[in-house]
Amino acid sequence: MGACAGICEVLTTQESNSMQAELDHEKNRLKLAYREIAELKDKLAHEKLYLEEEIRTGEGFEGIVGESSALRQVLQLAETVATSDSTVLLLGETGTGKELVARAIHDRSRRKDRTFVKLNCAAIPTGLLESELFGHERGAFTGAVTQKIGRLELADQGTLLLDEVGDIPLELQPKLLRVLQDGEFERLGSTRTKKVDVRLVAATNRDLDRMIEERQFRSDLYYRLNVFPIRVPPLRERPEDIPLLCGSDAETGALALARERTRASESCGTCSDPDAQQHIGDLGTRIGKRCRNPGFSQSWQHRRTRQDFANPERDQGTRRRSERRRNTLGS
Repeated sequence: MGACAGICEVLTTQESNSMQAELDHEKNRLKLAYREIAELKDKLAHEKLYLEEEIRTGEGFEGIVGESSALRQVLQLAETVATSDSTVLLLGETGTGKELVARAIHDRSRRKDRTFVKLNCAAIPTGLLESELFGHERGAFTGAVTQKIGRLELADQGTLLLDEVGDIPLELQPKLLRVLQDGEFERLGSTRTKKVDVRLVAATNRDLDRMIEERQFRSDLYYRLNVFPIRVPPLRERPEDIPLLCGSDAETGALALARERTRASESCGTCSDPDAQQHIGDLGTRIGKRCRNPGFSQSWQHRRTRQDFANPERDQGTRRRSERRRNTLGS
């Protein structure tokens, strides 16, 4: 019995040592795994910072492509005013990217986590603009079967972009002035005053000074809007940005249609001609025409109208007529 007890004790001791060794091995594996996880976490954090810096360097402000001094000055002004709640007036021709600048200002402000609301004042009929901007109550006018919240209320605590602000009718301008002065307004058909905290960014391609002289725009509203003016230059004033824009748009269009990037890039080589230096949307149309692909220009459909797109059938007919004319002259 004594011998058996000794043998059992030895076996128990060996099993215990073996189990302890396995536990120590597993602990070491877990420590190594935790160390590797921590290293990967630090690596991912550094890669994230690097990629964010690359994005800021490569694209600048959200989707704004260019490295010209005129564009850098615009972006510097936008970053300066973004930290405040000052009203911004964006001046420039149609298609120069005023909405992108307005969105960049919002994304760098303290309101970036709130709503960015935009309203094109020229795209809405005059009779409906007041309802779109201030909202209306049920029964306020014929067809108002439900209550509607206006863009001002939607943008509360956020940013409101009023595009083509020069097209606001004179009869609505005092109500907008009151919002800028006191942050108050009433819905259409209501007597209840509402208060909002909205950062306003206005944009226009019109000469507001001349409109004031012609009594088409209120001077007091203009002074309230013109707190921090930023002029966005057209592309013809920054031709050095044409290759960057051309490459960016061509790559986007080519990837969208799974086309080869080489053909799209070759079309950019001739985009620096003087007649191309008007607007960014014109560049997209020109690239699409040079690629001779009916679908390639569709990536700019939101910027240009349908008649601006390339027509391959028409181009082929033109080429055939030109060839027949040359053959006739040659014979």
